[in-house]
Amino acid sequence: MDQRAKVMTVHEMEGNTCGKEVENKHLHGHFWNLDTGSEFLIQKPGDVQHKLDPITATIDREMKKPVFYPFNENKTPIAKHPCDIKTSFSKFPFKLAIEDLQDTNRTLSPHLLIIVPVTVAGVEEFYLLVSSVRTTADCDDIPWYHPKIKKSCRSVRALTDMQTHVSPGAFFQEVVNRMDDIRWALVPVKTKMHNGVIHGNL
Repeated sequence: MDQRAKVMTVHEMEGNTCGKEVENKHLHGHFWNLDTGSEFLIQKPGDVQHKLDPITATIDREMKKPVFYPFNENKTPIAKHPCDIKTSFSKFPFKLAIEDLQDTNRTLSPHLLIIVPVTVAGVEEFYLLVSSVRTTADCDDIPWYHPKIKKSCRSVRALTDMQTHVSPGAFFQEVVNRMDDIRWALVPVKTKMHNGVIHGNL
């Protein structure tokens, strides 16, 4: 069954998805026109794959490209911002996609997108976490005293590189194998990338 989602707030973040919010930002159109008030459907065209289908006409068609894989669907949604959760992503439901998407400057680069459903006081909400996927060289440059962040950076890079060469089922299993690394892939480092948090209602 399709889920209808409505964007409530959009935040651009420094360093990574769970970093500090950017000041003096100009967000209009920055996240593929997923602006406050815009709506889209979360569809399930296949057994293990979900897609976004824009309802609001101004949403960039780039948002139709990502293929999301659902994980932990039988588990209870969290009750707060996913960046405030210090545990593994194996503990709660989420949907993950890695896709080459165009930024506002029309450059094409891989992005990690994670939809996390949240239930607060009985109200169903979601967070769409957006993070640029770093290059292998960027991962190698992360200081040695951040071993978890370096390892998670390499894991997400490996998932990105393998996605086009393995079956959907094999990719799903590879994400499961790296699930403990996903949380740390969202922790900020100094490199400025295209990162954000989109919050809304389901």
